[in-house]
Amino acid sequence: MRTAHPRRGREPAVFRNLALPVSVFDHIKDEQRRAEAETGERPSINQTVARIVREHRQYSEAREGREHEQAEEHRRAALLR
Repeated sequence: MRTAHPRRGREPAVFRNLALPVSVFDHIKDEQRRAEAETGERPSINQTVARIVREHRQYSEAREGREHEQAEEHRRAALLR
């Protein structure tokens, strides 16, 4: 269920119970500690997961963009043959 909270500048939050494998949780905690070491402030688990997902999305979009460019190059090369 999505619930909008009066948090300015933030999108609505979704609240769910979520079971994670220990190895995944350990990775999240490692990332949380790394962020704390870099900034001096400890982000919440929610902030850490959101950052991991955001970075993954950016990586995926960049990869898809590269794949699209490669497909276009192959298409153009085929047309020029």
